[in-house]
Parts: sequence; C-alpha cells; structure tokens
Amino acid sequence: MKKWFCFIGCFFALIAACLVSFMPEAQARLHGAAAHQKPPQKPKTEAWSQFWPESIDEGLDIEETQYVFDGPLLPRSWTDAIVIHHVGVPSGEVSSGTIHMAHIGNGWLGIGYHYVIHKDGTIERGRPLLAEGAHAYGHNSHTVGINLTGNFDWEVPTDEQIESLTDLLTSLCRIFHLPANRYSIVGHEDLNATACPGWNLYILLPEIRSRVSQRLGQTETVEAGTIGNKITERPVNRRNSLPTNRRNGR
Repeated sequence: MKKWFCFIGCFFALIAACLVSFMPEAQARLHGAAAHQKPPQKPKTEAWSQFWPESIDEGLDIEETQYVFDGPLLPRSWTDAIVIHHVGVPSGEVSSGTIHMAHIGNGWLGIGYHYVIHKDGTIERGRPLLAEGAHAYGHNSHTVGINLTGNFDWEVPTDEQIESLTDLLTSLCRIFHLPANRYSIVGHEDLNATACPGWNLYILLPEIRSRVSQRLGQTETVEAGTIGNKITERPVNRRNSLPTNRRNGR
C-alpha cells in the first residue's frame, strides 16, 4: 500500500510539473533567468565624467556639464595649439546643450568643443580637456577647441567674453607649456578653409595673445589689431598676410 501511494504521488507530481511548464508566466520567469540575459550594459545616460575624470584643474570657475556622448572618446595624442571658434549660426546667444545636440545630429559623438564661452563670460565645459575634440578637421588630435557664442561676422565679442577667453588661454598655456604666439593660439580659419571665428574676433587675437603673454611673463610682440578699437569691416584677401604654412593648414 505504501508503494502504491508513492506511485500515485509521483504521478500527480509529474502532471503538475507538465502543467506548470506550459503556463506563460512560468515560462517568462524561467527564460528571464540571469543565465538567459545579456551581460549588463552601462546605461547610455551614464555621464562621461565617470570614465573621463577631470584630473586637471584650470583654476577657473568652469560650469561642469557632464554631457553624455554617443560613443567612447579618444584621448588626445598631444597638445600644441588652441583653436578659437565662434558659433556662427545662429547669431546671438546659444546654449552648449543646443550645440551638443546639433553635433549629435551631425552624426558626431557629441559637442566637438572643449569649452563654450557665453556672452556674460560664463565658461562651460564641452568635451573633457584631455579628450580628442571634433572642431578642426585634420587637427583634432593635437588641439584644444574653444567656442565663443555669437556670429562675429556681424557681432562683436563682449568684454566679458574677451576677459574669460584671456583667462582660459592663460590657464591652458600654463597647463600645456605653450607660448602665447600665433602658432599656439590660432583661429579656426588658420587651419581650415572657413571664415570662423569671424573677423570681429579674429582681428582681436593678436592683442589677446599679447595679454596672455604678459600674464605668463613671456615676451611677445603685439600684432595688428586692438581690443579697444574693434574693427567690424572685413578686408579682402586677409589670409594673404598669414604665413604660408598656416594658410595651407600644415
């Protein structure tokens, strides 16, 4: 009799197991087990700062943005120049977040500049300082990109922007041991065929370099153009005055 009861118990247990195996929820639980799942992935919303810690302190009040990029950022090979840009279009003020989304829309990983300087002088971080940028074709592996909001074909930089740019350039020249000359602090148009950073900013670069040189204790000859007397008319063929190696982007 005892064997008979054991047989009946095993029979019902087998039927119950078969029924459970056909229950959708049970199937979901089984196939949702960890062994059937993909390895855990880092969520896309995780900020790059967790992977690119900013170990370099510029010594300035810089707003950290911690943008999320669409892929891994490459480290920059070396740094021998700082490239100045303007937003260009649209004119006026624009947020770095707008630039970031626009660059993603271009198929890039995200904002291509390392810094954005607003009209009130606020400096926002774009890409991590030590990461390769996406701002000067053929020169991203060895340059830092700084963007000033505005269209300086028609507008002029604010005094606050010029002061913040001077502060930032001074800090970066110290960090990367750069002289404040026309080969280390350049406009985007010195490297590529473009009108960026706009004539009203480009004409100010000589005096900005001079100011940075003075802060660094370097000797630098002031080139043409003054911040106090902003020139707003674009001359013809001004690139002819640049050294040949800079005109050709080499």
